[in-house]
Formats: sequence, structure tokens, C-alpha cells
Amino acid sequence: MQRFEQAWRAIQGLPNRPSSETYGFLLTSPLDTPEKIRCIAGLSIEPPLMRSATPYGEDQHFVRIKSEAKDMITEWLAQATEKVEPTFWLLSKARKEVDEEGGMPRLGLGKGEWSRSSSQEWEIVDGEGELRKKEVKQDEFPVWYFVYGVLSARKTLKGVLGMDPEEVLECRAASVHGGVLKTCRDRRQVAMVDGNPQDVVRGVALEIKNKAQEDSLCFSMTADFEVVGCDVLFNDSADVGRMRGYTFRFVGEKGGLSESVRTDYGTDAVKKVAPMMTGKGNMKKKF
Repeated sequence: MQRFEQAWRAIQGLPNRPSSETYGFLLTSPLDTPEKIRCIAGLSIEPPLMRSATPYGEDQHFVRIKSEAKDMITEWLAQATEKVEPTFWLLSKARKEVDEEGGMPRLGLGKGEWSRSSSQEWEIVDGEGELRKKEVKQDEFPVWYFVYGVLSARKTLKGVLGMDPEEVLECRAASVHGGVLKTCRDRRQVAMVDGNPQDVVRGVALEIKNKAQEDSLCFSMTADFEVVGCDVLFNDSADVGRMRGYTFRFVGEKGGLSESVRTDYGTDAVKKVAPMMTGKGNMKKKF
């Protein structure tokens, strides 16, 4: 199958498809579980599952796969007794880039402007009581992410992270400075762009524990966004009121954005966070 596709692309004068392309595959019978996809595609582990996050309906699930797995699934279905037309769509991912010195784009500085000093934090050297800089690293975990708009809604976040409905997801009401929200062209999504230092966007912050979770967030935002550094301000507690973190800034075509919207657009987690408290007045949203 892959050889036939490469030959067809050569005839059409098209470049070979990069093997790094990632696709969403809608899980339907007979391939309706990640385990079945793993077996058919010869994967070493089950592909990442995302729930209630497809354009095909809230109750449907899909997995993320590479182009090689897509070819094997297509070939297997073509030979299967039960004829099913597979549903694939190309996925894109928000870019995260941290250089060797800990520098990265930062909210409020403008596209192409990098910050190094503000992407570092102080930490205590064990046994000496002295302070030194702790460098930010590309694949450093756990890390805090600030999300906003529709993504900050409880059902959407759990779906993006592939969590079961009964699982508990801990988030904290939070805000960031230096950004403003704009409406996307379809008016169903919002995007954050650079603003003034006094501009505030409200949403939720969650601790991302590994690269798999980070990848899920980045795929949900698409390549129209990039990961940028920010200071996350927790609005639910007097303890640890500020933390270095990341968020998503829009870098797509500005013509696809329209007027500004309220700073907490789509954030049901913020509105419902107050009653939940754990320990010393430290409120956390569990959903």
C-alpha cells in the first residue's frame, strides 16, 4: 500500500509524504479499541486515545497514529470481511521550542522575540543554602500549563488527555498577564495573542506529568499555535501564588481572527472552582 502511494505521488509530481505525519483515526467496528490498533499496526504500545474531541461527535473516540500505521490499517480493512470505510484526518501540533540555554518564546514579547532570563527560576542548592538558576529544558516534567477558552472546560480537557469520565482531573483557577483573546473565524474557538502587560486572561492551570500528556495538549491546539513561557498566577490560594509555566499563543494567519472576547471565555472550571477546597485553604478544582 505504501509503495503504491509513493508511486502515485511520483506520477503526480508530488513529494513523498513525510513519515512524521500524524493522523487521527476514528475508532469504529471492527477496529474500535487502541489494543486492536496496536495489533494490526504492529505497534509496541497502544496509540494515544482521545475522547470526545473529534469533529464527528462528542461520544466518539479516536487514536493518534503515524502514517505507517495508517497504511497498515487501510490495507487490513481492505482485506477484511466486514467492509468499512476508515476515517482518517491529518493532525497538526503546536510547536514547543526551548534552546540549549533555556530560552524560548514568551507571552507578551511578540512573535520571534525570545526570553532567557525570564524562563529560569531560582532553586536552593541542597546542603549549602545558596541560590542558583535552574535552566528550563525542552522535555522537562512535570510542568504547569495554562489553558483557556473551550479547552479549559472540564469535559474537553479530560477528553483531550484520554481520561475516563469518572477519573479525577485536578486543575487550579489561574490567569496570565500579557495576552488577549480573539475570536477565531468559525466563532466557536478563541485564540490568545500578545497584549499589553496589564492585559489579563483567565482560565485554568494543570500540571502536565509527562510528554504523552503534553503531546495531547499540543495536538489539540494544532500548528496554528506555539508553546510560550508565561507566569501562571493562581487565583485560588494565598500559597504559591505564582509559578513558571507554559501556554499557547496563536501564530496562524491573523486574518482568521476577529474581535476580542471576554477574558474568561468558555471557562466553566473557573466559575465552579470556589466550593472545592483541600488543606489550608488551598482550593483545587477536581473534575
